Amino acid sequence: MNTRITPEQRPKRSLVLRSMVAALVATITLGAVALPAMAADTQMLDTQSAETDEPPSTYTGPFVDDEGSVHEQDIAAVWLAGITRGCAEWKFCPTDKVTRGEMAAFLARGFGISTEQTQNVFVDLDNSPFVEEVAAIAAADITRGCDRRRFCPEDNLTRGEMAAFLRRALGLQPASKDWFRDDNGSIFEDDINSIAEAGLTSGCGEGRYCPDRYITRQELASMLQRALGLPYPAPSELPDIPQDVIDEWEAKNNWPTGPDPEGWRPLVEKYFKPQDVQRAIDVIRCESGGYQYAANPTSSARGLFQHMGKFWKERSAAAGIPGADIFDPEAQMIVAAWLVYEQGGWSRHWYPSQHCWG
Repeated sequence: MNTRITPEQRPKRSLVLRSMVAALVATITLGAVALPAMAADTQMLDTQSAETDEPPSTYTGPFVDDEGSVHEQDIAAVWLAGITRGCAEWKFCPTDKVTRGEMAAFLARGFGISTEQTQNVFVDLDNSPFVEEVAAIAAADITRGCDRRRFCPEDNLTRGEMAAFLRRALGLQPASKDWFRDDNGSIFEDDINSIAEAGLTSGCGEGRYCPDRYITRQELASMLQRALGLPYPAPSELPDIPQDVIDEWEAKNNWPTGPDPEGWRPLVEKYFKPQDVQRAIDVIRCESGGYQYAANPTSSARGLFQHMGKFWKERSAAAGIPGADIFDPEAQMIVAAWLVYEQGGWSRHWYPSQHCWG
């Protein structure tokens, strides 16, 4: 039986996770830009902004959906440089994964690589909107494709692959030491060590780089800000977000909508496949009764899905949200979906209550 706890002044949901609701499909709109030299070394995690760890208290442009993200200022810097205008009007889609084609567009514009008079050397780009950018970075020897003849533009980009692209784009030298403990045997180990020594990354936490995890748009923004030394915009350079845009965003991201587990349905639908939505709600009902701050007095189980506290740090980092509050409902959803779709499914992780929800 779970015991309800109400931590003093605990908000319903963290600002950091509030920014993590984004469209699943995004198109990058890019513009030409002249960029400064490479940034000085920093010792920041890819989940940290080099400027501040404290999220701003009010919505600031250019995007409404990165409010509170520790990458917010880096995203604004990339926007100011003209490298991106977002995934939709007033949106950046910060936690969306980056495809290899999108990455090519970011790099071509960011590094000022001309797309004129380039020849496509890959056979799988006929329907890609990024054919010119891919051809440009191939001509610059930044990419060699996913095999001899293909680029795989729709494939999601891993953090290891991103390290290789950045090392080639910047012409970085081999590193003097091994920086991370989880990339031994990776074909990108040398690339990862090079960008770490250049100050472009300090990994995903606890001496790890997470080379096989897909990189997000906000992580890529931070890496580009450091690599290119992009200046942060002054407040006067940021556009004001219309109040109706803010109101619409908040209305869509205001949970729960009711007092019982059904009140979490809108949030569940954002992270679970349609066929799994009802099961997720049933698991929430069985595990916590839909109470955000449910805590098992005999174990470390916490939150809507009763994630085990002893595993939370590792699992939240692996799911792409390191440092998230275990009671944050959106963090609970993200980690639960990761466990379901990448780590063995419902029965493996919620088998003690399967008699209730199964």
